[in-house]
Amino acid sequence: MDNPIFQALLGAATGVVSGMGIGGGSLLIILLSSFFGYDQLKAQGINLLYFLPTAVVALIVHLKNKTIDIKTVLWCGICGAAVAAAVSFFVKDMDSGIVKKCFAGLIFLVGLYELFTKTEQ
Repeated sequence: MDNPIFQALLGAATGVVSGMGIGGGSLLIILLSSFFGYDQLKAQGINLLYFLPTAVVALIVHLKNKTIDIKTVLWCGICGAAVAAAVSFFVKDMDSGIVKKCFAGLIFLVGLYELFTKTEQ
């Protein structure tokens, strides 16, 4: 898929979905590995580069609007970093096909959770 127009459209769609809070980063990993042939590790690295600037902008907006509980953020950040570090040691020698299947299962479970636990606002 070397068509730059197709790539731009997929990037724009990912950005729109991400802006809606649906999880554009997860979609980006799927698109990169399915349509562009990137292995899981490279797709996740690209996703990280995509995530960092968008997360900074979101953090600034939420801090400005006072919609963040700093204690919760710190607790989740510390725990998330610890788990990410531990898992990275576990999966570094795994076959990328197994990592893809685990990631697909995780996305499926998160989707089910989101589908069945949403509350009306």
